[in-house]
Amino acid sequence: MKILLLTPIISQRDLWGKFEKGGGSYFPIGLLYIAGAAREAGHQVDLLDASTLRTDEDGLVRHLEAGDYGVIGFGNCYTAHMHAIHNTAKICKRVQPNAKLVVGGTHPTLFPKETMERFEEFDALVFGEGEATFTELLEHYSGGASVLPDIKGITYRSESGITSNPARQGIKDMGELPELPYDLLVVDRYEPPPSNYRALPTFAFIVSRGCPYKCSYCDVRVHGRKMRYDEAERAVTQLKHLKQTYGMKGVYFLDSIMTVNRKFIIKLCKRMVEEKLDLQWSCSTRVNCVDPELLGWMKKAGCWNISFGLESGNDESLKRMNKAATTAQAREAVKIVKKAGIQVTGFFILCLPGEDEAMTLNTVRFAKELKMNTSIFFLPVPFPGTQLYEDCKEIGGLQENIQWEDYKQWMDPTVPLWVNPLIGKERMLELYNLAIRAFYLSPSTLIRTALNIKSLTELKKYAKGLYSMIEVLKESIASKSHRRRSMPEMRDVE
Repeated sequence: MKILLLTPIISQRDLWGKFEKGGGSYFPIGLLYIAGAAREAGHQVDLLDASTLRTDEDGLVRHLEAGDYGVIGFGNCYTAHMHAIHNTAKICKRVQPNAKLVVGGTHPTLFPKETMERFEEFDALVFGEGEATFTELLEHYSGGASVLPDIKGITYRSESGITSNPARQGIKDMGELPELPYDLLVVDRYEPPPSNYRALPTFAFIVSRGCPYKCSYCDVRVHGRKMRYDEAERAVTQLKHLKQTYGMKGVYFLDSIMTVNRKFIIKLCKRMVEEKLDLQWSCSTRVNCVDPELLGWMKKAGCWNISFGLESGNDESLKRMNKAATTAQAREAVKIVKKAGIQVTGFFILCLPGEDEAMTLNTVRFAKELKMNTSIFFLPVPFPGTQLYEDCKEIGGLQENIQWEDYKQWMDPTVPLWVNPLIGKERMLELYNLAIRAFYLSPSTLIRTALNIKSLTELKKYAKGLYSMIEVLKESIASKSHRRRSMPEMRDVE
């Protein structure tokens, strides 16, 4: 069959909020795996990353009319993007009414029946890991089957209504997956956010799936809690191919926890060194999953930045969100990463359930104390299906009659989806702006940033990052005197 895989038409504002001017574009890794599996099964596959190419409705219509697809599959399906997915699906159904529309991803996996009930344009939904499921679904569609009783991992429309089949078991290891068909993309249109690259072009890549942890703000039902890994040799061969084919200079690994299996990562790093890949790469991991020996090999292999989800400067909050980590571990991890000569990015959530102003200010102090290269701050976003959503609902303060569409503004702190009853909406925004100002206008942060600029590419990326923050910084500075009068305790933070 002729297949189109598609990301939605979506604005940069919806993707990045107030940081849209500095937002980047991520490779659609999930869709690439689906595309690779469909191609290996003999289907003709086209991939239109409308989000990255900034395709408008007219452009999509022209693409559809030229393609005449039998099946159109939708990716990038998070709760925050479902409004855009739906609008894009309506265009597809209008232009190609006979095409089968299939949706999958995080949100459809969490809410398969509700998604099908609400969005009548979709003919079928894939939940969980989708490579084998989608390929089997294509086989049925190729044969003209309208009833799909034997395919595990799908929800579909039948004569009796919306039907969900039993779940499919996840892959046993990454070796079952196809190589990523980057040739389906306009690769020179991809530039990650500034915190994800040091040299261009930088590609996305993964070497593992799964996450064994149970943080309250996250849901891992697509890939599950069981960790699965690629073979180090296979991964290095693919990285070498990308370097030789596309001139790739950097990689950002999208693994949920890159270093949870230290033995595998050390083996991978040794092979990267032996093959002299000379790639600048970054990754994300946990503060309890690093040690000096591991970091030494990562540095030798080209790792320049590690991101940690630190979340809070309060151990009480970390325990409440099932983080399975402490502030002491965070301090030690940041210390040894910096000692290894690797930069550090920290993610923080301000005004968490149970936190008051004093605790939130403690998190801001914590972020400054660690003297990381980058700190990224959020207000709590209780996504449906997470424990955080249930906690916020129980505590009170969740936006009344909250709908899926409301989550498209999740990157905009001026429109919080949950208001901490102990702090209040106005105060939450004040604390958020304080965190941005206190960290990024700190002399030590400015000096660290200046010292890290080693090339014209890095100079441009830091300029882009600053440009993306100007709107937030302007608002913060303009109201600084008011905040100091209303919150004297801010002075020691700044």
